[in-house]
Amino acid sequence: MKHSRASIKYMLVASVVCLMCVNAGMAQSCGTWTRVADGPGPIAGQPAAYHASKGYTIIYDVVPGCSVQHTWAWDGAQWLFLGASEWGCLSFGGLGYDERRDVTVLHGGSGGTFVSTDTLEWNGVKWEFATTFVPPARAFHSIVYDAAIERMVLYGGINSDGDVVYDDTWTWDGIDEWQQVHPMTTPGGRTSHGMAYDALRGETILFGGGNFGGLSEDTWAYDGLTWSKKAVAGPSPRGSHRMAYDSWRGLVMVFAGSANNEPLNDLWEWDGMEWTEVPIPKALRPPERRAFAMAFDSKRGVLFIYGGQDKNNNVLSDAWEYTPCYPDCDRDCDLDVFDYLCFLDRFAEGSPYADFERDGDNDIFDFLAFLDEFVKGCG
Repeated sequence: MKHSRASIKYMLVASVVCLMCVNAGMAQSCGTWTRVADGPGPIAGQPAAYHASKGYTIIYDVVPGCSVQHTWAWDGAQWLFLGASEWGCLSFGGLGYDERRDVTVLHGGSGGTFVSTDTLEWNGVKWEFATTFVPPARAFHSIVYDAAIERMVLYGGINSDGDVVYDDTWTWDGIDEWQQVHPMTTPGGRTSHGMAYDALRGETILFGGGNFGGLSEDTWAYDGLTWSKKAVAGPSPRGSHRMAYDSWRGLVMVFAGSANNEPLNDLWEWDGMEWTEVPIPKALRPPERRAFAMAFDSKRGVLFIYGGQDKNNNVLSDAWEYTPCYPDCDRDCDLDVFDYLCFLDRFAEGSPYADFERDGDNDIFDFLAFLDEFVKGCG
């Protein structure tokens, strides 16, 4: 949007004041991990999704070995029991939130003695079976909602016998049946990978996972027509990690996972061009884990994780939230003049990052909010 001369003049004056503050000294300011209330029980293999209209992260099945599927939600303050269903307890399925239809979609997963082909939807009240024509039974796959094509996108996974790793792409609009699409290129057979939809750039990002040949460290993007490989370096090869999209900053995040049976606890961010590791000291991160639940809470601007397995295969019940240092625009864990200049660039571009009031509009009040957080610092 265009800004008045008065608002521009104000920003210039504030710029001088801000630069004077910055010159007084720079502050070390990374994001912070905070342990929150433990979940209702230990889980491993259950994914999570943020159900935006309800303002909570939804997680299913927290009772290992159960015959009833329990559904819980974390709203940032407390755990909410949403009910039980008798369609069995599934792990390692795909879960994603369809924002157009306001439902959380679950597909597939392993029930211990079987692998599911079912597609179910959580409508905010209960789970219901959805479409009848579905992709072949699978687990260890990923699904996300692609807002550009208004469809759920499913990729990969492993079959019920554990001898086929899929390299297929499926989409579903929530009305008709699942449709297999046939892109010219694909990431190849892939299981235990991660996916997240990058809303700022309009593409689904896939990272890592593997097949019978080992784990991968490649990054792929699906634009609704085909997959393209991003020729970039990034996180180490891994599987059983999780990915989520930070809608406040327009970044895709990867956390933890496992390599050579050793769980990890590193955090990475993708900006559409390159991966950057968040340099938080290891002692200030959650313990290493794989196969945990993770989602980004777009109402509160935090990344939420819960459960998983440690290196001794213990199933965990702890929950954590990561709050980025939002004024650290260039993401180097230092609040300095370069962050201020970076913000001005994002502000001029109309980037969602510069919307510090989270009202869908970049204006002088966002500039004031940035200055306030900049002066307060992080950590």
